[in-house]
Amino acid sequence: PQTGTVLDVGKLATEVVEEAREEWPEATISADIETDLPVETGFEIRDALDNLLDNAITHNTGDPVVKVTVREYTPIHVTTRSFGQEAVITIEDNGPGIPPARRNELFERTIEDDYSHGLGLLLTATLIEAFDGTIELTETGADGTVFTIELPRISDDTGDNGQTTSRE
Repeated sequence: PQTGTVLDVGKLATEVVEEAREEWPEATISADIETDLPVETGFEIRDALDNLLDNAITHNTGDPVVKVTVREYTPIHVTTRSFGQEAVITIEDNGPGIPPARRNELFERTIEDDYSHGLGLLLTATLIEAFDGTIELTETGADGTVFTIELPRISDDTGDNGQTTSRE
C-alpha cells in the first residue's frame, strides 16, 4: 500500500458509513464518529473499512445492525514523554458470531471442505499493519462480533525529542 498520506480517519469512516447505508438500505448502520483524527496511512484504509462493514452485513443471518465508532484514545501515564495517541475504530454487529474453531485463523486464508473464507480479512489486517496499526477481534458470540482497529494518530504537540510540549 501507498503510505505517507495524512487522512482524517473520522471523515473517511463517515464516508464509508454513508456509502454502506446506500448499498444496504435494509441494514441499520449507526455511527458515533469523532473527526479531526489525522493518521498517516494510504487511501487503502478505505478498503479495510469497507471490507469489515461488508462482512458485518453479508455474514449476518438476521436483520443486520452495525455500529461504527471512531474515537481518539490517549493512554493515561505519568511521564513527560509522549506515550502516543491512537485513533480507535470499532465495528460492532449483531450477527451470529465467529465459530471458536475459526478465531485463531481469522486473518489467514483458509479453504477446507466444510468451511472457507477468502482474502478479505487477511488483506484488511495486512493493510492496517502496513500503516503501523493493529486489528483485533475484540468480542464474538451469539450476540455479535466486535473488531477494533488502532492507528497511530498524527500529533503536532510533540517536539523533536519526543516529549510533549504542553497540555493542560
